Amino acid sequence: MDRNCHKSVNHELTVCGAHPVYFQPERNGYGIIGLISADQFSAESIRNKINGSALALRASSPDAEYAVITNCTYDGLIYDVAALTEKLGASTPRIKFDEAWYAYARFHPLYRGRFAMDVPASPRQPTLYAVQSTHKMLAAFSSASMIHIRNSPRAPVDYDVFNQSFTMHGTTSPFYPIIASMDVATAMMQGREGRTLLNGAINDSIEFRKTLVTVGNKIKQDIPGDWFFDVWQPERAEVDGDSVPFIDVPTEQLANNADYWTLKAGEAWHGFGEMPEGYAMLDPIKVTITCPGLNAQGDMSEFGIPAPVVAKYLDMQRIIPARNGDYTLLILFALGSTQGKWNTLIDLLMMFKRYHDDNTLLRDILPEVCRSDERYTTLGLADLCREIHQANGELNIARLSDRACALAATPVMTPSQAYRHLVEDGTELVAAGDIMGRVVGVMVTPYPPGIPMIMPGEKVTPEAGAIVEYLVALQTFGQRFPGFEHELQGVEIDDNGRYWVRCIKESALNPSLYA
Repeated sequence: MDRNCHKSVNHELTVCGAHPVYFQPERNGYGIIGLISADQFSAESIRNKINGSALALRASSPDAEYAVITNCTYDGLIYDVAALTEKLGASTPRIKFDEAWYAYARFHPLYRGRFAMDVPASPRQPTLYAVQSTHKMLAAFSSASMIHIRNSPRAPVDYDVFNQSFTMHGTTSPFYPIIASMDVATAMMQGREGRTLLNGAINDSIEFRKTLVTVGNKIKQDIPGDWFFDVWQPERAEVDGDSVPFIDVPTEQLANNADYWTLKAGEAWHGFGEMPEGYAMLDPIKVTITCPGLNAQGDMSEFGIPAPVVAKYLDMQRIIPARNGDYTLLILFALGSTQGKWNTLIDLLMMFKRYHDDNTLLRDILPEVCRSDERYTTLGLADLCREIHQANGELNIARLSDRACALAATPVMTPSQAYRHLVEDGTELVAAGDIMGRVVGVMVTPYPPGIPMIMPGEKVTPEAGAIVEYLVALQTFGQRFPGFEHELQGVEIDDNGRYWVRCIKESALNPSLYA
C-alpha cells in the first residue's frame, strides 16, 4: 500500500482484514509528497518487505495480492503509469490507482500514458482499478465518485460478486441528483468539448504561473533583496536547443508537451532525489505557491513568510487554498476557473505584501485571528510572521516532519485487529509525549504533509522516536500560536492545547492476536 493513502484506504484494509506492508513515498524540503521510488516496485523489494513484516506470519498467502498507488498526488505529481504497471505487475496481480484528484486525465493528450485506463493491454497485465472522486475536479456534486476496472485473466473480476459487495456499502435510498450530476459531468467531457474545457484550465494555470513569477521578478528587480511569492516549477527549459527561463516558453508549447513538466534527476527546484527518465511529471493545473523562508532542500532562511498566515488572510477574503504547508499554498485550477479569479488572487497576494511591509496591525486585517489570543491585537502582520518563522526554526518543524514521516512504526497487529480494540473499549488516550512503546489504535496523520505517521496497530519504537518529537513540537507550536495549530487527524486536543493519541490498552493486548 502507498503510505500516502487516503484514510478510506485504511478503512478498506480494516473491512477486508488485510495484512498490509507499505511503500514509502519521498518528500522534499517543503514537505511536498513525492512519488514512490521505482526500486520499491521490484519483485525483490516487495518480497523483502513482506518477509520483514510480522503481519506476514499470519497472512493467508506469502505473496502480494493487491497494491494501492496514489496517482496523481495531492500536490500534482504523476507517475509513468505504464512503466509502473509493468514493474509492479511482475509480483502483484491487482493494482488500484487512487485517482481521486485526477478524473480529467483521459481528456487531454498531455497526460497520455499516465493514468490507469491508458495502460496498453497485455495478457499478463494485472487487473487495474481506478477510483476517481468525480466531484473534486469535474462538474459533479459532492460525494460523486466512479470506479473503473480493466479486467485481466490473471486476476479476473466477477462483476456479479463485485456488485454484491458494492451494494453492501451503498444506500437503498440514493440521492438521485448526485447520480444525475455524474451523467452531466460525463456528457460535458465527451468529444471535443472535454478537450476544450481542459485546455482552458491548463492554459489558465500556465498564465497564472507566468504572471506570478513575472510580478515577483519585477519587484526584486526594482528593489534588490525585496521579496514576493514564487511558484514550485522548473526555473528553465530547453527550447530548440537553447536554455530559456521557464516562463518564456510559449503557453501553447507548455500546454501540449509533457516534457516541459517532467522532473529531471538532480534539478534543485523540485528537491527530490534520483529518478528514472520520464518517471515523474508535474501536473500544471495543480499550482504550488512558495513563500520565502524555506527551500526545496529544507533549508530555512533568516526571513520568512509562513504560509498559514497568508492562508488566514486569503480566507478573510473568501479565497480558500486547497491546502497550505508551512511555506506553501496549493491552488487547483479546476474546470470553470477564470482569469478574473486568478487575477484577484494575485492582487490579494500583492496586498498581503503591502500589509506585511507596512506591519499593519492584525486587528485591522485579521480580526478573526485576534479572537484566538488577545496578544495578537498589539501585533502587526510582520511581527506575527517573524515570530512564527522563528518558532518554526527553534522547534525544527521542517526537519522533524521529514524524519517523522520517513520513519516507520512497527506493525504488531492488522488495522482490522486494532479497530476491534477501538470499538470494544480496548483503547485509552495517552499524552503524545508518552506514546513511546505503545501500540496506536488510530491513524495519525499530520497536514502537511498528509502521510500517515502511524497506522492503526503499529507500535512506536525508539527507532521511530522522531514521531514523538514531532508531535510534541506541534503541540508546543499550537500552544504558542492559538489559531495557527497544525491540522492533525487521529490526535485529540484538550482545552489546554495538549495532544492525546488513542492507544491500545496494555491490559487488552493479547499476544495471540498478533503473534
